[in-house]
Amino acid sequence: MRPRRTIDTDLVLQLPGGNEDNDMWAKVGETDGQPWIESYWELSPKDLAELIDDGCIVLRLWGNVHPPIAMYVGEPIQRRHE
Repeated sequence: MRPRRTIDTDLVLQLPGGNEDNDMWAKVGETDGQPWIESYWELSPKDLAELIDDGCIVLRLWGNVHPPIAMYVGEPIQRRHE
């Protein structure tokens, strides 16, 4: 998977010492007074094939505290702006 920049993204998170290939684009917002950051990810054909073949999506967080998160399949990006 790789992060995807969209017309909705308004924040870029950069890896210290990294380059543009390491950038992760995100959208920031707030729901009921709670701030959030949302990133968009694109599966390669290989990722999709592995997922269909009983694979799974792995979320890795560095550190020893797991913040609250949500994961879901979103509407295709191009349909959100039609």
